[in-house]
Amino acid sequence: TPTTTPTTTPTSSLVTRLNTESKFYTNNENIINLVLMVNIGQYTFKQLMELVRLKDRKNFILYHLTPAIEQHFLKRLYPDKPNHPRQKYLLTAKGLALYNELKQRIETKY
Repeated sequence: TPTTTPTTTPTSSLVTRLNTESKFYTNNENIINLVLMVNIGQYTFKQLMELVRLKDRKNFILYHLTPAIEQHFLKRLYPDKPNHPRQKYLLTAKGLALYNELKQRIETKY
């Protein structure tokens, strides 16, 4: 009996599929995960790294934090002083809107 092999395999995660329908769309899964983790809190750099379970500071800055700030999903509490001793990061209005939209879509799917 002949068997068929699928020509494509689904590779997109639930978050990515939900996010493509968003009006606050970003195709960067690192940003999506960071937005979902930050929620409405304020976190230090170290706390953010723990939230996303990364230990490599350079990769976290390059692939998570900088893109999230540049695309206006995340902001610094002290924007003019990046090295402020009490620096924390929080969602912008755009980041909060994306978070709320993703959360609502996830809840309605389950």
